[in-house]
Amino acid sequence: MTMAVLFRWLHVLAAILAVGAVLYQRIAVLPAIAECLDAASQAKVRERLAARWRVPLMVAIAALLGSGLYNFVTVSLPKARSAPSYHMLFGIKFVLALVVFFLASALVGRSPRFAAMRADGRKWAGVTAVLAVAIVLLSGILKNL
Repeated sequence: MTMAVLFRWLHVLAAILAVGAVLYQRIAVLPAIAECLDAASQAKVRERLAARWRVPLMVAIAALLGSGLYNFVTVSLPKARSAPSYHMLFGIKFVLALVVFFLASALVGRSPRFAAMRADGRKWAGVTAVLAVAIVLLSGILKNL
C-alpha cells in the first residue's frame, strides 16, 4: 500500500509540474514576451527558457513513465479486469501522453528539425496543453471505472 501511494504521488506531482508548466508557458509567458520584446529578443528568451526547462521536463517524463508503469501493473490492471472500456481508454491516454512527451521535447530541444515548431511555440504549446488536459480528464475517468 505504501509503495502504491508513493508512486501515485510521484505520478501526480510529475504531471502537475509538466502540465502546469505548459499551461503557464502558453497562457502567460509566450504572450507576454510577444507583447514586450522584438523578434530577436523573443527567440533569445525562448531559448534560455528551454535550456532551463529541458532537464526538469525530461525528469518529469521519466517519472511519469516509470510511475505510470508501476501504477498500471500493480494497481490499475488488477482492478480493470471488470471494466471492458478501461483498456481502450488507457490506450488512448497512453498514446496521447507519448504525443505530449514528443511535442514537449521538441519545444525544448535543440534539434534543427524542430526549429519551425519552436518558432511557432504559441501554437504548439497550445496543442500540447489541450492534449495534456485531455489526458488529465481521461485519468479522472479511468480512476473512477
